[in-house]
Amino acid sequence: MLDAVTLVFTAVLDRTTLGVEESEEPDEPRDRHYWETRASHDTIALMDGLLGLVREIEPGANLKYNKNYIGIVRGGVVSNFVSFRPRRQHVLMELQIPRSDEVSQRLQEAGMNVLTYRIRWGLYALQLEKEDLEVHRDLLRELIKLAHESYGL
Repeated sequence: MLDAVTLVFTAVLDRTTLGVEESEEPDEPRDRHYWETRASHDTIALMDGLLGLVREIEPGANLKYNKNYIGIVRGGVVSNFVSFRPRRQHVLMELQIPRSDEVSQRLQEAGMNVLTYRIRWGLYALQLEKEDLEVHRDLLRELIKLAHESYGL
């Protein structure tokens, strides 16, 4: 007979620390004037035109100005299914759409300037210029609708 006791430890439940993802870190609030000084009049106007397309799908949508991007808020609740980063020459528009060959192909066939698909956040990043709103209006509206649906709204 042995006088030894053996203990075997098994992790039944790992402890997970809840927190915000990097893309959800609190961002310093800004206002329209802040962005008007960083971008150009034309790119702010382009962003306003894109907001018009967003409002066709989500009528209560408004812009939420942050330090690093401009998101969407509706009824006081943030819903960044689409976000904007106006620059001097163009607007970067990010759409939360799951990556698909069909969407990628449609963007390529339309000749849109797709910067990348950001796998980490699950979004397409497009570089838009003034004429893109006129030339690709229907495709942009469709992409915004896809982002809206995939965001769960």
